[in-house]
Amino acid sequence: MYFKLLREVGIISPLALWITLLIVPVVGCWEWNVRPSIVSHLLFILTLFLLQKYEINKNLRTLYFMPLIFLVWANCHLGFILGLATTSVTLLFFIFGKDISKTEIKRIAILLGVCFLVTLLNPHTYKLIPYFFQIAGLQQNDHIHETRSPNFHDRLTLPYQVIMGLLLISLTFQRKASLNMLFLTFGFFIASLHALRLSPYFAFSSGIVIGQQLNLRPDKRLHDLLLIFERWERGSCVPVIIIILVMSFAVATGHTSRVIALGFSDTLFPVKACNFAKQHEIPGNLWSDDYWGGYAIFSLFPRYKVCVDSRLDMYGDKIFFEMRACYLGTFCPDPNIILNKYQINWVLIRKETPLASFLENDKKWLKIYSDDIAVIFLRNTDTNRIWLGEHGPNL
Repeated sequence: MYFKLLREVGIISPLALWITLLIVPVVGCWEWNVRPSIVSHLLFILTLFLLQKYEINKNLRTLYFMPLIFLVWANCHLGFILGLATTSVTLLFFIFGKDISKTEIKRIAILLGVCFLVTLLNPHTYKLIPYFFQIAGLQQNDHIHETRSPNFHDRLTLPYQVIMGLLLISLTFQRKASLNMLFLTFGFFIASLHALRLSPYFAFSSGIVIGQQLNLRPDKRLHDLLLIFERWERGSCVPVIIIILVMSFAVATGHTSRVIALGFSDTLFPVKACNFAKQHEIPGNLWSDDYWGGYAIFSLFPRYKVCVDSRLDMYGDKIFFEMRACYLGTFCPDPNIILNKYQINWVLIRKETPLASFLENDKKWLKIYSDDIAVIFLRNTDTNRIWLGEHGPNL
């Protein structure tokens, strides 16, 4: 889809295509996971594609699919607000930078209004919009990797740094990049400096600018490389056949454990510990950290409800900092204060954590399970000792 976008804006140089297609997608590689933001990235690229197509053909019917895109987007991810902002800015540039009739301006205004109204057709209606700005102002954002400013000492930000350098270099070329795309690129650059998770949007917009600036006239040999891309774009069945054959070979030879990771790794998630909890039906409320909380929901629901999971923005700053204080032992000399507050009866935690060390040396808690990565503590109460004697493991 991104390749089609680059071709739509007139980028024909294989050099420009190779550079942008190899670097831009990798900027968000840390976010390649089963999460709604992947859908948001796809819909953002599709939105840019339609906007650039409209700029070229001047036919407003090109944008008639936009309301459908935003209807789906608003029910998948909060990134639809970025899409609305991008659409509004781009169309405003068209209105003030092109010779457009008043009738066309009215139609564009109506289209923007419809796009906004369809985003209200979600379970939370208008509340998503103030919620977007609410989570943007949470204090916890300063402590979460993807919502912090990029750490340029981290190797994961290397593609981000490369595309910044390419953008600066490309702007020295004596070519006139689209003013609209330059404005969007600058806006998303500032946004990505505030929150790393916005870096893919910066990459998508800056990739177009880089491609336009590096769009050199290809010679005969380089032009042959472009033809390869074009054959893929036209729906050649050869790549599909190759993928099917490779996947079939992987399944037939038993390599799927290395190629396709189905399920959860017991070296990263408390798979064995959760199976133990289900088998012995540990009573009471569970406490786990935010990262394992998501797996606990998957594995233990509906028998148990977690105290916190990785959707930290939903819990708010208060619970986040309480969880952090309890988990890391910072600003909280006694984690029991927080565990008592939420009536926690058992704790599922990583072995090598300050909280695990604290509970292991606290007579108020009993260690009833341990494996290579996880440990389970149970409150040392008369009720729990009776449960241990009747249903629990032998200690």
